[in-house]
Amino acid sequence: ARPGAERDAAGPKRPAPAARLDAVAQAELGLLALAMAYPELRGEIVAAAPPAEFRDALLGALIKEAALSDKSQASLEVAIMAALGEERGGRLSAVMVGPLPTAVEGARRLVMEYATALNRDRRRREVEQLRRAAGEANEAGAAAAAQELIELRRHVPQAD
Repeated sequence: ARPGAERDAAGPKRPAPAARLDAVAQAELGLLALAMAYPELRGEIVAAAPPAEFRDALLGALIKEAALSDKSQASLEVAIMAALGEERGGRLSAVMVGPLPTAVEGARRLVMEYATALNRDRRRREVEQLRRAAGEANEAGAAAAAQELIELRRHVPQAD
């Protein structure tokens, strides 16, 4: 038995810590925080990371809403936090009070880093979808799907 196991069994249950965000969720929340903090970058953000491609559809819709908005950060924040709910709103707050860049150029670089992470995830999902299709297709379809997978893999950066 591990040390302190008796104490753990007798003591009150502790709530499990909040799940750590994966890179994609972190990037989507980061882009939303940057869109709120830097109105001048909102157009660049949706161009670099199209909201329709967000894994979290609500965050994508909120990014799009922020990009079309001319509201101040404070008024936009109230609407976005209400839409996100307690858990995701708390996560966004944590990102916003974290180390966001203080200059527009730093924020622009961070937008590109987040967009790159989202693009890698999208391509990885496309490759996986083609891999499954190649495995499930009939012989003629499998060859075509395999060829499509090979072409896509040629264009995917192998960073992992």
